[in-house]
Amino acid sequence: MALIAKAAGKDIELEFDTTRPEGRFVKSADMSLFRSLAPDFVNEVELADGLRRMLEWYGATFRS
Repeated sequence: MALIAKAAGKDIELEFDTTRPEGRFVKSADMSLFRSLAPDFVNEVELADGLRRMLEWYGATFRS
């Protein structure tokens, strides 16, 4: 969430309610199938840049 706020140019303090559930109880990613199908895959866009680009697209597409 901090990366999204930063990409949006927002300086906010995030607060988390630890008394509430956070979503899925099991969070796991098994990349073995993906890697077997695309062993030479390389990220071309860094996460922070991708978030910034997504926010720019969203703003241009959905804001008047």
